[in-house]
Amino acid sequence: FGPAVSPLFPVPACVLFAALHDGRKPAPLPARVTAFAGALPTRNADAAQADASLTAEETGWPAPASDSGGSPYRKSFRNGAILVPRRLILVEPAPAPGRLPPSPAFPLVLGRASNLDKAPWKAVEPPRGAVEAAFLRPALLGESIAPFRVLSPLLAVIPWDAEREELLDSEQAAARGHRRLARWLERTEELWEQNRRSALTLLEQCDYYGKLSGQFPIAPIRVVYTAAGTNLAAAAVRDATAVVDNRLYWAAAEDLDEANYLCGVLNSDALRARVARFQSQGQWGARDFHKYVFNAPIPRYDAGDALHRRLAAAAATAAEIAGGVPEKKGEYFTRTRKRIRAALAEHGVAARLEKAAVELLDGA
Repeated sequence: FGPAVSPLFPVPACVLFAALHDGRKPAPLPARVTAFAGALPTRNADAAQADASLTAEETGWPAPASDSGGSPYRKSFRNGAILVPRRLILVEPAPAPGRLPPSPAFPLVLGRASNLDKAPWKAVEPPRGAVEAAFLRPALLGESIAPFRVLSPLLAVIPWDAEREELLDSEQAAARGHRRLARWLERTEELWEQNRRSALTLLEQCDYYGKLSGQFPIAPIRVVYTAAGTNLAAAAVRDATAVVDNRLYWAAAEDLDEANYLCGVLNSDALRARVARFQSQGQWGARDFHKYVFNAPIPRYDAGDALHRRLAAAAATAAEIAGGVPEKKGEYFTRTRKRIRAALAEHGVAARLEKAAVELLDGA
C-alpha cells in the first residue's frame, strides 16, 4: 500500500495474512507478495470501489536494506542516556522562599515540567529542593543541537560521583555525605516507584546499557547528531560537563579538525540523500537517522588528505556563522535551525560544504 494507493495511508503500509504454525521449524516468509496501486474515489472506499480502482501485481518480497560495510565511524558513536521522565531529572532554577538567595553551592531547583510530558508524569507534581552544585550538569537533548551549533542546554540532576567514578542512588548518596542530593533522589525514586511502568529502577533506566555512565569521563571534544528529524543536525561539543540524551548520538573526536570534518559531512544533504532509503518513512518523508548515517562510506579523518582538510575548514567557518545567529527567547528550536541554515546559505559556505561532501562520498 503506502503512497502507491491514494487516498489511504500517508506512510508506507502493508497487510499480512498469517497462518498458525506448528513451531517445529521456522516458517519461511513468502517469496511473492501482491502490490496494489491506484487512486481510490474516497478514503473509506468499499471492496467494490477498490476492485474497480486499483490494480494488483504479483511481485517479489522486498529485499531488506543492508547495513553492512559503510563507515568505520559506526562503532565510535553511541546513543545518549534515557533522561526520562523529564520532570524527575531535568530541572530549572527555583525562586528562594525567603529574602535570602539560595547558596551557589546548593542551588534550589524545580523539576522541569513541559506540555510534552506524557501520562502519568504530566499529573505528577515536579520535585523541588536544593542539590549540591557538583551534581547539576548541562543536558543536551535533540532540541539542543542545530547545524554546527549547540543551542542553550537544559539542566539535569546527574548523580555521578567523580571521585569513585560511579552513579549513586539515594542510599549511596546519603552514605557519602551528599545530603541534599540524597533527599532529591529519595523523592524522585519515590515518585518513580509510584508511577513507573517498568521493572527498572530510575537509576537503571537512566543508565540502561551504560548509556549514562559510559559518557564518563567526558571527552573534551565530542561530535553529536540528532537521532531523528526531517534534516539531521550535528555539532561539535566542547563542554566537558554536559551529558547527552538518547535523542542524540555522540562520539569523542581526536581534535577539533576531526570534529569539524564530521559535522561537515553529517549536516550535508548529500549524506541525507544517501541514507534516506534505510530510514523509516513518516508523512513528511524519511524520519529516523540513528546509525543509518554510517551506511554511507564516511572515511576516517586524515589530516594528510586535502579534501578532508578543506571540508574541516569549511565546517569551521560554518560553526562561526552559526554561532553568530542569535537565539530568540521562546522560539521553537526548529525555527532556530532554519534561520541558521539560511545564514549558512546566504554566506555561501553551505554550497562549499555540499560540494566537498559530494566529492567525499562519491569518491569513497
